[in-house]
Amino acid sequence: MFRFYPLVALHLQSILTDAIDLQKRRNLLLHGHLTLRAYTKWIEGEPTAKPTIVATSQKKGNIISEEFDVGAVENLYYALANLSGRINRFAHPIRYDQFPHFSLQDISFLQEFLRLHYRPLTPRSSAITCRMKVGLAS
Repeated sequence: MFRFYPLVALHLQSILTDAIDLQKRRNLLLHGHLTLRAYTKWIEGEPTAKPTIVATSQKKGNIISEEFDVGAVENLYYALANLSGRINRFAHPIRYDQFPHFSLQDISFLQEFLRLHYRPLTPRSSAITCRMKVGLAS
């Protein structure tokens, strides 16, 4: 299906790749076991602390653990917002200026593909998930 539209395939693949990674980290924070760790030290006679969340979960018998400091949580938040915006572009009519690196044929193909296979999410659904009937491998 995407054989003649490699730029479209690469664009959609990059969204899916980012979504998979971000979903794993998001789910670890939302559904994992959370522990607060605070690294403390004295600076100029004042105690300071650097809080870190240690998120742990188990998947298929493997223990998954990741540490999130304030910067990591902020970065994840902004990465999820960016991904949401990239996905939300498809909920509106596709225009050439949205994808300047695509040819007019790429835009036409993407418009038709979305018309046939994409349903925008309802407000109650997650803003990060997109329901597509066809995988990129087709």
